Amino acid sequence: MRARTPWWAVGFVALGIGLAVAALIFQLGWVPWWIGLGVAAVALIHTVATRWGRRGAVIGCLLAAIMLAVPSLVIRIGGGRVEAWPVALVGDVLVFNGPSGASGVSLTSGETLWEAGLGGLQAAGGTLYASSVAGSYEGGVVDPATGEVLWMLPSPGAPIAVGSGTLAVTGGGSVTGYDPETGAERWRVPGSAPVQTWCRSDRGFLRLRATQQDWLAVSQGDRMVIVDMATGEPSKARLDPRSVSIHADRAIVLDRESGAVQVADLGTGEVRDTDLTDRATQECFDVDGAPVYVDKVRDVVGMVDLASGEVMETDLETRGLEISGSMTRESVHGLPGRYRDGRVVDLTTGEPHPAMPGRPESRPEGYLVRDVLDDVLIVSSGVFDALGARHPMLLVVGERGQRLMAGPSRDDIVEAVAAVR
Repeated sequence: MRARTPWWAVGFVALGIGLAVAALIFQLGWVPWWIGLGVAAVALIHTVATRWGRRGAVIGCLLAAIMLAVPSLVIRIGGGRVEAWPVALVGDVLVFNGPSGASGVSLTSGETLWEAGLGGLQAAGGTLYASSVAGSYEGGVVDPATGEVLWMLPSPGAPIAVGSGTLAVTGGGSVTGYDPETGAERWRVPGSAPVQTWCRSDRGFLRLRATQQDWLAVSQGDRMVIVDMATGEPSKARLDPRSVSIHADRAIVLDRESGAVQVADLGTGEVRDTDLTDRATQECFDVDGAPVYVDKVRDVVGMVDLASGEVMETDLETRGLEISGSMTRESVHGLPGRYRDGRVVDLTTGEPHPAMPGRPESRPEGYLVRDVLDDVLIVSSGVFDALGARHPMLLVVGERGQRLMAGPSRDDIVEAVAAVR
């Protein structure tokens, strides 16, 4: 005679399944999910074993294994990483840097054009530079269409800017301008390239600037000069900067003596004082298109108009605000932290940017701008499944505000970038 199924065992099966379902609906995470399924599985084994004996115990174990395995396979477990990072977009070629080296993929056909043992890839103004080339201690300029190294640096150095048909490299006590196509030396200026923003020195790492530059700051001991990228000749502007940032033909300078912030026209030599002075509470940033500062004591965000020297401030809340590169070439934006729900806002108004009104995920984390490749913004992001597990993805934003989630495979990223261009 079969034993009666205890009511409490059936109740625990229902309770466990209910807890697992609640973990999905209310996004309680993996712990309640596994507790619910575990309780239901143990109760199921006991129920079937009580009803059908030893054979029932075997059947109950199989049913419990299915109960635990199948939902966890359907609802993917988070983890993993993006297969290869897009590091440069040169013409039709999207260049990736991965664990096994670099590769170039055609956006038009999706075909892999080349693979090479290159590392430390950077690009600006159509010039692709690799700081690591297989079989060499020096870096070199690479043809983005073929992956072929066009020429190598004659001595150790780091590329810092591209503009006026010149690649500027710092190293060995001087800054040198090279022809990016042939490697011929065009000019040489004693000194080094400073790592700085317009109100602070020694911030971050020296790297190739993404936007083309016609002028370049060179530090020469206790003085700093701004030279023409085409000729290496100094600007006509009479400046004594403690730190400087350059935007096109304008420079924003922190004067060494007075601590005043100045704006200079590097072509004509005209210098204007602004109403802004250096403050210990002030952080400054070089955002594509404008110099931006954040004063967390006064709780304001400001920008300096490089044409007029006018200072514009907004009462945008500064706690958790992360300043980053522009969404487009014409406007400046900040990326707030998690508590602001991940909205991208215009720093001049504080209003959400229409290109990114909110997050595509249900359980957000902070955005991190990975790269601005040509006019495509690459954002390290992620999709959260129903249990809160994060799946690495990239958010690809086009110049006109088109948004696509991509990844983590290289083919997905290529397809998304091609779609938003």
